[in-house]
Amino acid sequence: MDTTHEDFGTDSIITLRGAVTPTDTRPLRRALVSALDGGSGDLLLDARAVTGFDDQALAALVAARTHGKSRQQRLVVLDVEGGPLATLLRRTGLIFPLPVYADRDDAEAGLAADRQTVALRSGAFGADAVGADKRAAG
Repeated sequence: MDTTHEDFGTDSIITLRGAVTPTDTRPLRRALVSALDGGSGDLLLDARAVTGFDDQALAALVAARTHGKSRQQRLVVLDVEGGPLATLLRRTGLIFPLPVYADRDDAEAGLAADRQTVALRSGAFGADAVGADKRAAG
């Protein structure tokens, strides 16, 4: 496994190449957590050049997702349809907490939509209107 890390804007991308084996689990986890700690934005894991992804290495992704979530950062995957990681995430049901996108543009659009949904759920959007409704009713 070969990894590279690049920052763009507030987000980061880690690109993986080659086969990800069980012995790569710890180094992958360290790389993902370090990238999350080094920035305030979300992390994209580019697995489009991965030739194989061992089931045991999923532990690194789950740990990094949990770490990022505690910091209000998200981890998403870039992979081709039928790629080793996308197939593994789909097979294990982890495709929902670790969404897969075809490329960086799709991932950024998906992350932006997710941010908007979170803002709506938290009441950040329309907070003034909610307060005005309460004052008018009271």
